[in-house]
Amino acid sequence: MSEPVLIAGLPGSGKSRWIAAQPEPSWLQEWHDDTLPAARAVWWVLDLRQPLDETIKTVLTSCLQRADALIGHFAEESPIETQMRWREFLAPLKKSGTPLYFSHFLQPPPPDFPRTSSKAACSCGWPRRTGVIVQLPTVVLDHLLFVFQGLEQSTPMRFWRIKGVVQTLEYANAVAIEGSLSGLYTHAAAIKDGPVGRLIMQVENLDLERLSEALQAVRAPGEDVDIEVISE
Repeated sequence: MSEPVLIAGLPGSGKSRWIAAQPEPSWLQEWHDDTLPAARAVWWVLDLRQPLDETIKTVLTSCLQRADALIGHFAEESPIETQMRWREFLAPLKKSGTPLYFSHFLQPPPPDFPRTSSKAACSCGWPRRTGVIVQLPTVVLDHLLFVFQGLEQSTPMRFWRIKGVVQTLEYANAVAIEGSLSGLYTHAAAIKDGPVGRLIMQVENLDLERLSEALQAVRAPGEDVDIEVISE
């Protein structure tokens, strides 16, 4: 029996969600490391909502050369213009024989997607990121989202991953936040989204003082923000 297919992708690309929706997820293994091993089939999940800027192209280039197949995820949420840019970017890989499938509503790929590989190991060479847990009190949601966008524009910090649930002044129910290099998305929180008042993040070029100062500005009066660095 062959080893499970590795499902890789940028942080926040939807790997977990896509695997969970497949009819036979037991032969799929989520892969988080930016070093891809040799002789293992790798299917690379791409978030098609992601604007295809030069940063995304740079961080993906080495990884996609190692991929045995490409899955475009969230196709149903991606504007046609964005999908066309992705198709143009991926065209050389498709021409060289790498299968490409745009998945709508978590649909499985074609049955002939490769489940074995003879390719060598490859490092994507992503920049170092710092893991951070933020304990947040009640916040103003619009201000919080603006903080993350503003920090990326005004500092070297880049938020590779933001995931968690917050209580806001605007809504009675808790709000789940998911962020990646593609941007920030919000929806009504469910139990599976985690405890209220906690965000887990991966940050490139973390400036702890600037991050803390910015988050203190969006809290409700009389409450405080706690930030813990969990990995370097």
